[in-house]
Amino acid sequence: MSGSRGLAILLTAILAGPVPGQGIPFSDDFENGMGNWHRWPEATETLQWDESVSRSPTHAARAVEADPWGYASYADVGAQSGRVYAEVFVYDEFDDDGTVYARPVSNMLALIGADLSPTPPLVTYHDYLQLGVVAWYDPAGLTQKYYIRTRYRDTHGQGYLDTGVYRRRGWRKLAIDADALEAGGQVRFYIDDRLVGVSQRTEGEPLRYVRLGLNFKSYDNFWYDDVRVLAARPCNTTLQDADGDGDVDLADFGVFQGCFNGPNRPWNTQSANAARCECFDREYDGDVDLSDFAAFQSCFNGPNRPPTCM
Repeated sequence: MSGSRGLAILLTAILAGPVPGQGIPFSDDFENGMGNWHRWPEATETLQWDESVSRSPTHAARAVEADPWGYASYADVGAQSGRVYAEVFVYDEFDDDGTVYARPVSNMLALIGADLSPTPPLVTYHDYLQLGVVAWYDPAGLTQKYYIRTRYRDTHGQGYLDTGVYRRRGWRKLAIDADALEAGGQVRFYIDDRLVGVSQRTEGEPLRYVRLGLNFKSYDNFWYDDVRVLAARPCNTTLQDADGDGDVDLADFGVFQGCFNGPNRPWNTQSANAARCECFDREYDGDVDLSDFAAFQSCFNGPNRPPTCM
């Protein structure tokens, strides 16, 4: 990102405060720059528009290795009191493994309810749902794994919840799916479409912003790409269960057949089942091919019988 463009984005966030977003559904593949994003007030800088690592196909948003404060940006997706789903792909450089206390690593997907202001105190938090790698979540002060944090601690009752998922080099898909943001709503957290934690809301308020990155130092670089915020998760709990009836049978295979198109050939994005095709693409490589068929086979168990996969 050029210096003049970065300065313009920074001045917009500082002088004008939050800029109205495009609302839900919200999506950004960062191919057209960082125009939807603004500097998180507590962070040093916005995420940087970058083409060194990306998924779709040439650019992503980069959180640069920095000390003492980090890179983070937010987008306004409108207040939500009902169901909301957010996802992003994160590339972990993994040059620093996070095992040294003095060299923490941080990345983050968060849905946040806050008052944003161009002057101190900058941010007043009302609520948040967070999934990422952050030093102070780990009781040992290390940053090797992903953690969950919610503003009200909800039913998990702790400041953080260990997902058990370790960092590794490459792309990961992070997702947060909330049935409702007010008291009583269940929130599910996913990494690479695997359920890694569940919390029940004890309180809750509208979560107006999606934030990528963190206002905390990091001794590794991270890239964010293909972010979406929707009114509902596009995939069922078992991804291959296209009709959501609790099994993987011939009806689901019929949908799979309509998506199957071989390697390096995208499915028909205009078809009625396009969203389900995305759920069948287990390699996140933009096609439904024999590798994805193998994943489907591992789940297939016929009607009225639970799938044979997780």
